[in-house]
Amino acid sequence: MASVRNVSRLNATALLAALGCAMLAGALAFQHLGDLPPCALCIDQRKAWGAVVVLAALALWAEGRGRIAVTLLLLGLAGVAAFAGAGVAFYHVGVEQKWWAGTAACGGGFDGFANGSVQEMRERLLARPVIRCDEI
Repeated sequence: MASVRNVSRLNATALLAALGCAMLAGALAFQHLGDLPPCALCIDQRKAWGAVVVLAALALWAEGRGRIAVTLLLLGLAGVAAFAGAGVAFYHVGVEQKWWAGTAACGGGFDGFANGSVQEMRERLLARPVIRCDEI
């Protein structure tokens, strides 16, 4: 019976790693093939899914070494990262649907104005396109 548990844990870990890779591949496809540049919330979702992939890969490595406690810890952390990514996605949908306002980064505002000049702010704003989080 213990071997069935090991296979189930291994399958769940591999599935979580594959899901993270698929989410990141989909995001990159939308960006590069669909010409949809990511906003700040999109980047946050990618970070969460990147963490899922790394943690699940480490869990697979630990499973192969027979370190069950480490595997379970890493698998749990990967699950938390996946839920965090889902939370950011839910928040992002709310911003797009105008249910609530986005973060300060969503408007393409200037970060660090207090440390820079008006000329520096102008150059930085004109150097990059503004990608709003509230536009689908």
